[in-house]
Amino acid sequence: MGRHPVTLTEQANLTVCPPAPFHFDTTTSKPSTLPDPTTVHEPGVHWQTVRWGDQVLGIRLNDNGTREDPKLGVTVFAERALPPAVVESIGFELRWRYDLDTDLSWFCRRFAADPALSGPIERIGGMRVSCAFSLYEWVSVLALLQMATAGRISAMVGSVFDAYGRVVQFDGRRLHAFWEPHAIATAGEAPLRAMKLGYRAKSLVRIANSVLDGDFDENAIRVMDRDRARAALLKLYGIGPASVGYLMFQTFHHYDAFDVVPPWETKLYSRLLYDTESVPAEDILTDMTARYGRWRALAGAYLLEDLFLRHQHDPIDWLAAEIRM
Repeated sequence: MGRHPVTLTEQANLTVCPPAPFHFDTTTSKPSTLPDPTTVHEPGVHWQTVRWGDQVLGIRLNDNGTREDPKLGVTVFAERALPPAVVESIGFELRWRYDLDTDLSWFCRRFAADPALSGPIERIGGMRVSCAFSLYEWVSVLALLQMATAGRISAMVGSVFDAYGRVVQFDGRRLHAFWEPHAIATAGEAPLRAMKLGYRAKSLVRIANSVLDGDFDENAIRVMDRDRARAALLKLYGIGPASVGYLMFQTFHHYDAFDVVPPWETKLYSRLLYDTESVPAEDILTDMTARYGRWRALAGAYLLEDLFLRHQHDPIDWLAAEIRM
């Protein structure tokens, strides 16, 4: 939008010690997700931007421990010095977004010998469910993900960030901060449609207006039980039975939020659980519930993230073919 980059030079530091086991790299950067302009990851180090009130912040997470003795170094970068109370609140937010207070040792012990999960637990045991985005940001991204190939999604996301995000420089990195809802609401649909977003332009504007109207109370939903949280999320524009599952699990940490299997994931679970190309989604839901109970969404995440991690290191032909489709 022609604005100068925001340069963040002030620093504050804190340490977080999650319960063991903890797998840093797959917690902070999910192998199955497409790259986005707000984060960059290297083994053992993760950078991201965060909008915090009226400020844009940079975050660096360092893996300073081991899987069995975890320790995260957190550095917060800002334009001006942050009061200790603000730094503490940012630390609390990061602990929530990356599920750092949860003890997964029981899950790892319980399913260490499971035929499907034994390999993933050996390789990435301690991976937390996580979402670097706020609720508004993730709902906006989900709107862009609908019915599009990976290439088109990347192009659309890049276009919106270039036009309405903010470039941020810190720690030798140059990233984008997420756009603010009023920027999208003020722009309206026309410029978004010019970016070839199609019907997603209307969705982004409706979502932005919904935030400005006070419909997104993320903190309230965090303390709701499963049924109330699901009902509250389904009231948000553009959220349906499939996308509400992503929000319930990734943003609000309901490990049993596995009620719908989208067609893309059905293909992956068919291969992983049955070694065949196509199994009805209803059968997958029944089997995942019987095998993993209240942990079924977390079990599914371990299966899929481990699959994509293995694919990164040693390409899997059938998965490569699915990704290209």
